Amino acid sequence: TAPKSYLAKKITGMVLSLNCFILAVITGVYSLILAIIPDEVAVASGLVITVYFALFGLPGSIIGLIFSNQVRNLGDTSRMSSSGKGLGLAGIIIFAASFVVSLLGVISQY
Repeated sequence: TAPKSYLAKKITGMVLSLNCFILAVITGVYSLILAIIPDEVAVASGLVITVYFALFGLPGSIIGLIFSNQVRNLGDTSRMSSSGKGLGLAGIIIFAASFVVSLLGVISQY
């Protein structure tokens, strides 16, 4: 059987990736909504909230991606490790896109 550290990384990678992916989607939707509203306060608050959520979610996505990738490199071909890797990468991309959308919303107000 697999060592406990192997299983712990596999589970931790998937859980972190999934949680941070959900946070990234919520952040992305929120930043899009606030970037569309023609109000300086709403757009600025969207940028602040996007940065705040990214401070917590982005490291989790990165760690989840790293753990899932390490498990994959050790030969694990399960859906859990591949899903963790994909969700971690998607979370990183969504956080980055949310930040860009929020930043562009602030720039367009001025």
